Amino acid sequence: MNSALTYALYFLVQKELGEAAPMPTNQIYWHGVDDCSDAALIADLTVWATTTPKAANQAFNSANGDYIQWRYMWPSLAKYLGAEASPDYEFQKPAPKLGALQQEFSLAEWSKDKRPVWDKICDKANLPEAKATWDAGTWQYQDWVFQRAWCSTVSVSKAREYGYTGYKDSYKSLTGAFDNFKQVKQIP
Repeated sequence: MNSALTYALYFLVQKELGEAAPMPTNQIYWHGVDDCSDAALIADLTVWATTTPKAANQAFNSANGDYIQWRYMWPSLAKYLGAEASPDYEFQKPAPKLGALQQEFSLAEWSKDKRPVWDKICDKANLPEAKATWDAGTWQYQDWVFQRAWCSTVSVSKAREYGYTGYKDSYKSLTGAFDNFKQVKQIP
Protein backbone atom coordinates (compact mmCIF):
# COMPACT_ATOMS: atom_id res chain seq x y z
CA MET A 1 0.00 0.00 0.00
CA ASN A 2 2.70 2.45 -0.99
CA SER A 3 0.73 5.61 -1.60
CA ALA A 4 3.83 7.72 -2.22
CA LEU A 5 4.90 5.58 -5.17
CA THR A 6 1.43 5.72 -6.69
CA TYR A 7 1.34 9.50 -6.29
CA ALA A 8 4.74 9.78 -7.97
CA LEU A 9 3.67 7.64 -10.94
CA TYR A 10 0.50 9.69 -11.38
CA PHE A 11 2.26 13.06 -11.11
CA LEU A 12 5.06 12.11 -13.48
CA VAL A 13 2.67 10.77 -16.14
CA GLN A 14 0.44 13.85 -15.91
CA LYS A 15 3.53 16.03 -16.20
CA GLU A 16 4.63 14.11 -19.31
CA LEU A 17 1.15 14.50 -20.81
CA GLY A 18 1.24 18.25 -20.08
CA GLU A 19 -1.96 17.96 -18.07
CA ALA A 20 -2.89 19.06 -14.57
CA ALA A 21 -2.90 16.36 -11.89
CA PRO A 22 -6.10 16.83 -9.89
CA MET A 23 -6.58 14.59 -6.88
CA PRO A 24 -9.25 11.99 -7.67
CA THR A 25 -11.29 12.49 -4.54
CA ASN A 26 -14.34 14.45 -3.42
CA GLN A 27 -14.93 17.78 -1.71
CA ILE A 28 -15.21 16.38 1.81
CA TYR A 29 -11.92 14.46 1.69
CA TRP A 30 -10.19 17.33 -0.17
CA HIS A 31 -11.16 19.93 2.45
CA GLY A 32 -11.09 17.61 5.45
CA VAL A 33 -8.29 16.67 7.81
CA ASP A 34 -6.16 13.57 7.32
CA ASP A 35 -3.01 11.97 8.63
CA CYS A 36 -0.21 9.97 7.03
CA SER A 37 1.90 7.09 8.28
CA ASP A 38 5.56 6.87 7.30
CA ALA A 39 6.78 3.25 7.00
CA ALA A 40 10.02 3.97 8.89
CA LEU A 41 8.04 5.57 11.72
CA ILE A 42 5.70 2.57 11.88
CA ALA A 43 8.76 0.34 12.17
CA ASP A 44 10.22 2.60 14.86
CA LEU A 45 7.01 2.49 16.89
CA THR A 46 6.93 -1.29 16.53
CA VAL A 47 10.47 -1.65 17.86
CA TRP A 48 9.70 0.78 20.70
CA ALA A 49 6.49 -1.06 21.65
CA THR A 50 8.20 -4.46 21.66
CA THR A 51 11.19 -3.30 23.70
CA THR A 52 9.45 -1.04 26.23
CA PRO A 53 8.22 -3.07 29.21
CA LYS A 54 5.33 -0.77 30.11
CA ALA A 55 4.07 -1.00 26.50
CA ALA A 56 3.64 -4.79 26.78
CA ASN A 57 0.20 -6.07 25.76
CA GLN A 58 -0.92 -2.64 24.61
CA ALA A 59 -2.23 -1.55 21.21
CA PHE A 60 -1.04 1.72 19.67
CA ASN A 61 -2.03 3.71 16.61
CA SER A 62 0.76 4.75 14.31
CA ALA A 63 0.72 8.00 12.37
CA ASN A 64 3.25 10.72 11.65
CA GLY A 65 1.88 12.98 14.38
CA ASP A 66 0.72 15.88 12.23
CA TYR A 67 -2.51 16.51 10.36
CA ILE A 68 -2.83 17.63 6.77
CA GLN A 69 -5.42 18.99 4.41
CA TRP A 70 -5.10 17.43 0.96
CA ARG A 71 -6.20 20.71 -0.60
CA TYR A 72 -2.76 22.07 0.31
CA MET A 73 -0.66 18.91 0.44
CA TRP A 74 -1.60 17.56 -3.01
CA PRO A 75 -0.52 20.66 -4.99
CA SER A 76 2.71 20.83 -2.97
CA LEU A 77 3.52 17.19 -3.77
CA ALA A 78 2.66 17.70 -7.44
CA LYS A 79 4.95 20.74 -7.61
CA TYR A 80 7.80 18.77 -6.01
CA LEU A 81 7.72 16.40 -8.98
CA GLY A 82 7.12 19.12 -11.56
CA ALA A 83 3.40 18.50 -12.07
CA GLU A 84 0.56 20.95 -11.67
CA ALA A 85 -2.36 20.78 -9.26
CA SER A 86 -4.43 23.62 -7.87
CA PRO A 87 -5.65 24.02 -4.29
CA ASP A 88 -8.73 25.60 -5.87
CA TYR A 89 -9.74 22.56 -7.92
CA GLU A 90 -13.34 22.80 -9.06
CA PHE A 91 -15.06 19.44 -8.76
CA GLN A 92 -17.44 18.43 -11.53
CA LYS A 93 -19.55 16.13 -9.36
CA PRO A 94 -21.72 17.63 -6.61
CA ALA A 95 -20.46 17.22 -3.05
CA PRO A 96 -21.35 13.82 -1.61
CA LYS A 97 -23.19 13.30 1.63
CA LEU A 98 -20.96 12.89 4.65
CA GLY A 99 -20.07 9.21 4.98
CA ALA A 100 -20.77 8.36 1.34
CA LEU A 101 -18.31 6.97 -1.18
CA GLN A 102 -17.55 9.16 -4.18
CA GLN A 103 -14.61 9.96 -6.41
CA GLU A 104 -14.20 12.57 -9.11
CA PHE A 105 -12.52 9.88 -11.23
CA SER A 106 -10.88 6.52 -10.68
CA LEU A 107 -7.09 6.14 -10.64
CA ALA A 108 -7.50 2.46 -11.51
CA GLU A 109 -9.40 3.45 -14.67
CA TRP A 110 -7.00 6.32 -15.40
CA SER A 111 -3.99 4.00 -15.16
CA LYS A 112 -5.26 1.38 -17.61
CA ASP A 113 -3.86 3.03 -20.74
CA LYS A 114 -0.95 5.01 -19.23
CA ARG A 115 1.74 2.29 -19.22
CA PRO A 116 3.10 3.38 -22.64
CA VAL A 117 3.47 6.93 -21.29
CA TRP A 118 5.39 5.62 -18.28
CA ASP A 119 7.64 3.54 -20.52
CA LYS A 120 8.35 6.63 -22.62
CA ILE A 121 9.28 8.60 -19.48
CA CYS A 122 11.69 5.84 -18.47
CA ASP A 123 13.20 5.67 -21.97
CA LYS A 124 13.72 9.44 -22.05
CA ALA A 125 15.46 9.26 -18.66
CA ASN A 126 17.54 6.24 -19.76
CA LEU A 127 16.12 4.21 -16.87
CA PRO A 128 14.73 1.03 -18.45
CA GLU A 129 14.78 -0.69 -15.04
CA ALA A 130 12.17 1.81 -13.79
CA LYS A 131 9.58 0.52 -16.25
CA ALA A 132 8.69 -2.29 -13.84
CA THR A 133 7.79 0.29 -11.19
CA TRP A 134 4.47 0.80 -12.96
CA ASP A 135 3.38 -2.64 -11.78
CA ALA A 136 3.78 -1.52 -8.15
CA GLY A 137 1.18 1.26 -8.46
CA THR A 138 -1.57 0.72 -5.91
CA TRP A 139 -4.31 2.23 -8.04
CA GLN A 140 -7.28 0.36 -6.53
CA TYR A 141 -6.07 1.00 -2.98
CA GLN A 142 -5.81 4.74 -3.69
CA ASP A 143 -9.32 4.70 -5.14
CA TRP A 144 -10.54 3.12 -1.90
CA VAL A 145 -8.82 5.85 0.15
CA PHE A 146 -9.79 8.81 -2.03
CA GLN A 147 -13.48 7.89 -2.34
CA ARG A 148 -14.12 8.38 1.38
CA ALA A 149 -16.35 11.31 2.21
CA TRP A 150 -15.20 11.59 5.81
CA CYS A 151 -12.07 12.46 7.73
CA SER A 152 -10.07 9.49 8.88
CA THR A 153 -7.46 10.37 11.46
CA VAL A 154 -5.99 8.35 14.28
CA SER A 155 -4.71 9.56 17.60
CA VAL A 156 -1.16 8.83 18.70
CA SER A 157 -1.93 10.18 22.18
CA LYS A 158 -1.78 6.80 23.87
CA ALA A 159 1.70 6.12 22.50
CA ARG A 160 2.74 9.59 23.71
CA GLU A 161 1.35 8.85 27.17
CA TYR A 162 3.46 5.70 27.29
CA GLY A 163 6.58 7.63 26.32
CA TYR A 164 6.88 7.26 22.55
CA THR A 165 8.08 10.49 20.94
CA GLY A 166 8.43 9.56 17.26
CA TYR A 167 7.27 12.16 14.75
CA LYS A 168 7.61 12.72 11.02
CA ASP A 169 6.49 15.75 9.01
CA SER A 170 4.12 14.32 6.39
CA TYR A 171 5.33 16.54 3.54
CA LYS A 172 8.93 15.59 4.26
CA SER A 173 7.90 11.95 4.60
CA LEU A 174 6.31 11.90 1.14
CA THR A 175 8.94 13.98 -0.64
CA GLY A 176 11.64 11.92 1.09
CA ALA A 177 10.00 8.81 -0.34
CA PHE A 178 10.06 10.42 -3.81
CA ASP A 179 13.77 11.11 -3.36
CA ASN A 180 14.38 7.53 -2.26
CA PHE A 181 12.54 6.21 -5.32
CA LYS A 182 14.82 8.30 -7.51
CA GLN A 183 17.92 7.14 -5.66
CA VAL A 184 17.09 3.46 -6.20
CA LYS A 185 16.03 4.17 -9.80
CA GLN A 186 12.37 3.30 -9.39
CA ILE A 187 11.39 6.66 -10.89
CA PRO A 188 13.36 9.18 -12.99
